[in-house]
Amino acid sequence: TTTTTTTEDVAITMRRAPSARALSTLSRIEQGPTLVRQLVVLTRREDKCRRGANLTTVNAAQSLAMAALTGLFWWQMPDDTDEHVMERFSILFFVIIAQSNNVVFACVNTFAKERQLMLREHAKGMYRPLPFFIAKTASDTVNTLCLPCLYATCVYWLVGLKRTAEGYFVFTAAFALCILVAQSLGLALSCAIPNLQVAMMVAPMLTLMLMILGGFYVNFSSMPSFIRWLSWLSQARYAFTAMVVNEFRGRTFECAAGTHARYGASCPLTGEEVIDALEMDDVSVSTCFLALVGMQIALRAVAYVAMRVNFSRMNA
Repeated sequence: TTTTTTTEDVAITMRRAPSARALSTLSRIEQGPTLVRQLVVLTRREDKCRRGANLTTVNAAQSLAMAALTGLFWWQMPDDTDEHVMERFSILFFVIIAQSNNVVFACVNTFAKERQLMLREHAKGMYRPLPFFIAKTASDTVNTLCLPCLYATCVYWLVGLKRTAEGYFVFTAAFALCILVAQSLGLALSCAIPNLQVAMMVAPMLTLMLMILGGFYVNFSSMPSFIRWLSWLSQARYAFTAMVVNEFRGRTFECAAGTHARYGASCPLTGEEVIDALEMDDVSVSTCFLALVGMQIALRAVAYVAMRVNFSRMNA
């Protein structure tokens, strides 16, 4: 009986004790470089790798070509009448769609390819998950923003949007924040869904839904009440609202010859009437910026937690 009890106690102790692999990994990490040193080394490595992958002459030429084509379709829109108000809506939303979708898919695909390398290096005790995550997201942020912002800058002046420095900087800030939220969404999907094929199937469905909820295709009041609240979770809504308010606030448009005001009740048409017609008068630009920053933080937190869970499962 004593022998049996002792054997059972040993078995229970062995089951409760961490595996030799886990203890070895933990020991190597604790004895290795500090978190700051790990962060510096990983950031440099990621920056070199990502710069060569994204910031290339070919990619820059592609962005400029896309900007030129976009500019040709919306070339120097007149702003003296209300006839081209709709065209201004369309180019603002098109810029969001064209770049956000690319960023989501690229981020999902890139992080999935690096997952196995990350797990192998972590198993060898080379670094902890937190420094890798910070280095990865920081490097990706810089590389992800450069070319889309180049595209947006070219398009802004080619199509003739609001010709003021303030208007340009507000437009660029709203666009950049939207791109960062799209990047965070792709990162969260890649970390939460280990299977790349499943992640690539979910990504287009989710991004399409978020774009529809942006307020361009369907007015918010026309959406069914049971789904309308989801529009507050769409980064496209906040970015598009900020761009529209920035573009039309304080402006006046004469009515086109032979027509009445298309978005208001009288002529000339004010920008505030246009904003009200799109049901975007209840949210300020600063509120949209805060919402986009909050969405980015929340999505990155979800991505980090999901990555830690994957680390724990692989090292168990």
